Amino acid sequence: MPRIFVLRRGIAAVSALILCSGLSGCAIGFNAGTSTQKASGNGANVDLGALQIRGITIVTAPDGTTRATLIGTIVNGGPDDALVSVNVLKPQGSTVTLGGASAMSGTLPLPTSSATRLGYEGTNHADFVGLKVDTSAYVDIELVFQNSGRIPMHVLTVAPIGIYANIAPLS
Repeated sequence: MPRIFVLRRGIAAVSALILCSGLSGCAIGFNAGTSTQKASGNGANVDLGALQIRGITIVTAPDGTTRATLIGTIVNGGPDDALVSVNVLKPQGSTVTLGGASAMSGTLPLPTSSATRLGYEGTNHADFVGLKVDTSAYVDIELVFQNSGRIPMHVLTVAPIGIYANIAPLS
């Protein structure tokens, strides 16, 4: 094989490697999209002390109104606590009611060493009224607990289709 042919193939291979690494976007620094991602879409997760808040999503009402329900699970690995309110920070103008089989005086008890489900396959609910937001938009909420304090969350809204079919507010 002529030397010039081998040299050209070597230069082509090195050029391809350099070009691929530049085009892949892997070397664009600390502000790369993979370094600055926000919360994933389906199911926001956060920890607050002994509480593990998992899979939090807002499912809009099937009738297309401004009603919705919060789904997810709150695992309490510490002493007894309670979810006392859910506040909508953005967009403003809606209210949230806590209800269901376990609700007592407008709060949801979170016994020690328990997992409390909201909305989906659960009888406990945090239902929104007046929530004016498009499907697949994010809502900023704040969960308020009796003993553990407050935690803000950035939560996705989804339509009641597919795995979210048959999930609706209590009223």
